This record gives sequence, structure tokens and C-alpha cells, in this order.
Amino acid sequence: MPTAMKVAERICENGPLAVSLVKEIVLKAISQPRELGFITEMEVGGKAFKSEDAEEGPLAFFEKRKSQFKGR
Repeated sequence: MPTAMKVAERICENGPLAVSLVKEIVLKAISQPRELGFITEMEVGGKAFKSEDAEEGPLAFFEKRKSQFKGR
């Protein structure tokens, strides 16, 4: 249980949009053939790369500060 809590805490440090999209990808892809799972990943995951949070993460890293994700 302590290990699970550490993993959960680490996941929660990430942007809420990214975490939500990963969950959506996993839930959709698990019931599809592998090839369709990759397509789902590209379609759904593309939303994360177009988000404000996608800009915030690298910017915060280069500015050596904690990311301030907005979920959009």
C-alpha cells in the first residue's frame, strides 16, 4: 500500500488534463486490438499536446519552478 500511495501522489503531480486523457486512452484501448489502440492514443493524446498545460510544463522546467497546470 505505501508504494501504491507514492505512485498515486506522483501521478497527481502531473497536469489534470494529461492524467484524464491517459485514463481515457487506457479505458478505450484496452478493449480494442493493438492497432486501434495506437490510433486511439494518437487521437486522444493529441489533445494534450495542443493544451495550455503542454506549454506550462516545459516552461516551468526551464524556469526551475513547479508547474501550475490549469487543466486546459
